[in-house]
Amino acid sequence: MKKALLAILITLTACTFLHAQGEGQKALLNRAYKYYSDSLLCQFFENWAEELPSNEATVTNDTIKAAYEVFEAFFYAMLAEELADSNAASRYQDQPFFAVQGTLTTLRVAQTIPYTPQEIDSFFVEQVHQNKPKDQWEQELAKLHDDEWYFPRYDGIGAHPRYLIVPTTLVDSTLDFRPFVCFGDKQVLYLTKGYRDMLGEFVGERTTIDYREEAILEYSRKSNTPTKRAYFLSAMLPVEGYYSGRYWRFTTGPSINYIVLDSNLQRAVVSYALKHAFLQTIMEKHDGEWVILTHQCLGIE
Repeated sequence: MKKALLAILITLTACTFLHAQGEGQKALLNRAYKYYSDSLLCQFFENWAEELPSNEATVTNDTIKAAYEVFEAFFYAMLAEELADSNAASRYQDQPFFAVQGTLTTLRVAQTIPYTPQEIDSFFVEQVHQNKPKDQWEQELAKLHDDEWYFPRYDGIGAHPRYLIVPTTLVDSTLDFRPFVCFGDKQVLYLTKGYRDMLGEFVGERTTIDYREEAILEYSRKSNTPTKRAYFLSAMLPVEGYYSGRYWRFTTGPSINYIVLDSNLQRAVVSYALKHAFLQTIMEKHDGEWVILTHQCLGIE
């Protein structure tokens, strides 16, 4: 009984500490803006980096370890692709901090991940044969072949007839996910829900500015709107407006919400959002390194 009460007390104390710490950070951010102080803003970000370091070294589960490896390989590949565009690269030049996601929404395992044309054909043939009357097989397979998006989907990734979705098993959801990544000499920040909510509240979501790729922050310099706060943050952290400036992106690189690994931990599917598109990428482990095989578009908003 005493042990149970002690455990509850420790949990409540930790929650109280985190809440107080969050409130302290919120007050520091508001004070930094009130005095338009770069030094206070830098302190806010340094506190954040110290509070939430990478937790990759603490992971013991092999499947979750593999998910960390997949994320890191994918992050560096996509960052290199983005930096190849000089306009996009300029977004990251001067700020001393960069943020990546601090949560992975879903991690799943599939028995296999079909990739080659033969594997994909075999998967669809087997599923059609199991789920459609024999007199419909030929017509159904021809219809699937005519679809420009002729590839399997996975639980939770993209709309598809249920029987054509590769079955998976849930490993974890809303995973506290802080892979070790680096970007030059910048300090990494892990954007947890708490910090995402704090920054969203600070800058003001759902502004009414018309979206222009390079103009939102420029516009904010001249107006007394919430975007002035986004411009203030952008001295230390890349900030980007999207969806007509109603929302703000604080992370560097795509936002991954879903990883599927095969049972041998040799292939992976990464589901992510990039600007207005929803995509999935197939990756495979070659000589101990994860490499990208193909990108597949799931839809566009």
